[in-house]
Amino acid sequence: MIFHHEFLLAWYIGFIESRHFTFLVGPKFSVFYNVYSRYETQQLCNQWADTVEEVQACHLIHTKEQMEYVRVNAEYEFVKKRALINFLSNSRDALESHVHSRASNMLKSIATFENNNLKSLLSGIGTGAVDKMEAALNDPAQKAAINEAAF
Repeated sequence: MIFHHEFLLAWYIGFIESRHFTFLVGPKFSVFYNVYSRYETQQLCNQWADTVEEVQACHLIHTKEQMEYVRVNAEYEFVKKRALINFLSNSRDALESHVHSRASNMLKSIATFENNNLKSLLSGIGTGAVDKMEAALNDPAQKAAINEAAF
């Protein structure tokens, strides 16, 4: 019965745990310390990433400000390009309307000049015909021929 496994197990546990109640040299509560240190190590590993992120956050402030500056600068460039495109489009539209109105005015003035030229040409032709007829009527030889032909 002395070598029975239950007896040996109980004797071993009793001997190991007896150091908590005696003045034997050696660490006490070693199982507790092992469990506790494993738990703390696991917590340290689990929280390591959060701790590193918190520590490096203060070092990333300048970098994030620079990244924000780059974003704002890109947005400014976009707004500047849009403003330039709007300005150029409006200028092109204004120039097209100006060219069209200018061409329309030129065509109207050309038509007016042509009509005036045609009127003055016809007036000159009519005046020349009347002068020639009066000259022919004032000439006695031609007057007699005109009267003979007309009557």
